Amino acid sequence: VVRAFDQPAEAGKFDAVICVGNSLALAEDLPVVHAALGQMLAALRPGGICIAGVLNLWSLPPGTTVWQKCMRVDYQRADHILLKSIHRCGDQGHVSFVDLDLSRPDLSPRYDAAEVLGIEADDMRAAVDAHGGVEPVFYGSFRFEPYDPQDSGDLILTCRRA
Repeated sequence: VVRAFDQPAEAGKFDAVICVGNSLALAEDLPVVHAALGQMLAALRPGGICIAGVLNLWSLPPGTTVWQKCMRVDYQRADHILLKSIHRCGDQGHVSFVDLDLSRPDLSPRYDAAEVLGIEADDMRAAVDAHGGVEPVFYGSFRFEPYDPQDSGDLILTCRRA
C-alpha cells in the first residue's frame, strides 16, 4: 500500500512500514514530517516495525554542490547518463537531476529539481515519542553503521509501535 503523507492508512493493519529514498525529506515542513511518522506508526500492529530513511543533510558542506550520482544506465531501451547533485542552503537542500538520452543525437536532456528538508534525529525521535513509538534506533547507513550527525551520509530510523 502506498500513501501520501496526509493520507492515513488503515490503523493497526501492517507489520512493517517503510519510508526510504529520502521521500520523507520532500515533505513541506517539519510538522508534516511529524504527522507522517505518526500516520506510519498508527498503521502498524502492536510490535510492528517502522523504517524511515533520509539523506543526512548536515553531513554536506553548506553552499557547495555535491555530485551524488553520475552513472550510465540502460532503461527504456536506451542508453542514458544520470546525474544528481545536491547542495545545502541552511536547513534545506536543493537536489538537481539531469537525464541524458545517449541514443539521440541531441541527447534529449530532461531536468528536474526538488527542495528537501534537513531532518534531524531529534525531530524523528520527538515524533516517535509523541505517537506511541518505542525503541528508536538511528543508523548512519543501511549497513547498520552508527549515526554520526557530522559524517553519516544517511539518517535511518527504526522503531516499533508500542
